[in-house]
Amino acid sequence: MTRFVPARFALYEFDDRDQQAGPVRRWLNHWDGAVGQPAEEVALAWSVDDAVVLVCTSGRDYDDAEARSRAAHLALGGNTLPVANQSVDVADTVREMECLSSTHQAWSQPKAALDLRFTTTATPEFLTGYLLLDYGAVFFAAAPARQPRIRPVDNWTRYDVDATVEFPLSALHRD
Repeated sequence: MTRFVPARFALYEFDDRDQQAGPVRRWLNHWDGAVGQPAEEVALAWSVDDAVVLVCTSGRDYDDAEARSRAAHLALGGNTLPVANQSVDVADTVREMECLSSTHQAWSQPKAALDLRFTTTATPEFLTGYLLLDYGAVFFAAAPARQPRIRPVDNWTRYDVDATVEFPLSALHRD
């Protein structure tokens, strides 16, 4: 795998136009899909100071139970969110994701995030949620816990790469 192949659907991002903050960083955090084929999921990240928001757009079909699981994985499955009490033990992390996603009562009725209505759940440290679309889903995870505004990406110059065009992996200059 030497190239990123863009998704065939619109990507969403955190809408920070109402934020009063310091220097903002946006980047392509992750993608998933078959080698040499269009990306099936693309996660974009935004950070400023100690705040981080991940927004993952997927072309895959999810039911509500799968979507809750995917949202929990987005929040806890990596080290992008600044979650202070996150376990470093894989088994503990998996149990925490399963507990979060299987507790249906902990998930709210859809709440507006811009013109989109997300189903969400929160812990003291983060908020995560999802929106099922006709062609897939949009997931987000935010730390600290707050309801982010989500929108379609409108300006790729703010990112390290333009995820609407194919590019070599060497274009990803990671720190």
